[in-house]
Amino acid sequence: RGTKKQIQLFCCALWVIWGSRNQLVHERKFRSGRDLSHKIQSYLIELEGVREKKLTSTPVRSQGQGGVELRESIQFDAAFDISNSRSTLGIVARDQNGEIKVSKSTLHFNVSSPFVAEAYACLEATKLGINMGLDSVTIMGDSKTIINKCRMTIRDKSILGAIIEDT
Repeated sequence: RGTKKQIQLFCCALWVIWGSRNQLVHERKFRSGRDLSHKIQSYLIELEGVREKKLTSTPVRSQGQGGVELRESIQFDAAFDISNSRSTLGIVARDQNGEIKVSKSTLHFNVSSPFVAEAYACLEATKLGINMGLDSVTIMGDSKTIINKCRMTIRDKSILGAIIEDT
């Protein structure tokens, strides 16, 4: 039990110490107590700055029959680690005003390529929209290959096609 600030300090210190321990074990990289203390302090200052700064975003506009309308959007992206065959994906869902409603990140193992990573991210973004009960949503990603394959009417027989077909 403690104040919110004490709990935040404890969690941040634990996170930094654990990360330092992992670096020592896996990379043989040693960090002094002074370095750890500076990292904790700078991270807490950064968190305070984030709290003070209001996040802003531009709402997604789509062309409807009545002109420009605001709508919900889901943005996705993936990062691929070729040496470990794994990927991390991030998804952010926003309402009509651009406010973040849901954010999600997932780690996938045994991923064969960055294209497969992006396909999984697209699949997860689609599932999120369905689970949120959205009737109409704009799903955005930065992989032109995946977006083009999603728009194809011909069945793609590759691994990407199998993942995209699930969407």
